Amino acid sequence: MKTSFAAAILPILALAALPAPVASAQTTAFQCMATSAAAGGSQLTIYVSELIPMDTNERAALNGAWGVFVKANYHLDTVSSSVCQPLGTDSAMQQRVVAAEMNAWQKKGLNVVQVKWIPGQAPKPADSAPAATAAPPAPSAPEPAANQGPQPRASYCYSDEKKPTVYFSDAFDTADLPSSAAWSAAFAKFLTQKYAYKGTVTCKDKDTIFNVQGMIRDQKDALQGKQTVDTDWTYEPPAPGDSAPANATAPAATPAPAPVKTHASH
Repeated sequence: MKTSFAAAILPILALAALPAPVASAQTTAFQCMATSAAAGGSQLTIYVSELIPMDTNERAALNGAWGVFVKANYHLDTVSSSVCQPLGTDSAMQQRVVAAEMNAWQKKGLNVVQVKWIPGQAPKPADSAPAATAAPPAPSAPEPAANQGPQPRASYCYSDEKKPTVYFSDAFDTADLPSSAAWSAAFAKFLTQKYAYKGTVTCKDKDTIFNVQGMIRDQKDALQGKQTVDTDWTYEPPAPGDSAPANATAPAATPAPAPVKTHASH
């Protein structure tokens, strides 16, 4: 999601006024990102902060302070986007999201600059020459002239939205997997075995796990009057030589009841 820099910018005084991270019941980990294109738009650089623990109520101020800092610290005339996104408090999920993002950026050949920034920190001249942490591909190995279309990098699956209860998988990486049919069938089989579910399954994809998580949240918010169940399921490709999974629609033994995480849509 792109955010207008002009809309997010705060007065320079906001940098000093922004409080340092304080633990609270609403504290989450934010990751801030900003992008800037070189002259002619031939090379895109993305500036990425370390994870910042911050109260969720401070998100608007954090967005503005981050944009001001990056623009001043790296002597940029403009930035094409500047935004801070919450990654929650689950450290394992944070690591998965960050790793998936870096993988996607490297595949695109983006110049990535990791920024050590603390809210309230003023720009320093010593930081004006950033070092890229992910260099673009070497000229000797250009991209093929034609591609078969972008492969999904991350996906998720869910059950029939027309039913009273909708089951959701977790977000999972699918960058190197050939077809969504495999994880669609696997999720359907999982629902049949664990929840005795009978119905259709749909899977969608996006460029990063972080963006897939946003899709899941938006979809849940739109399911008014429905009960949603977080199954925490992710697709695990079969090891080489393993037999293909059984047909997802085949009847399965009735499973023992299992505790689930449910959310009632408002």
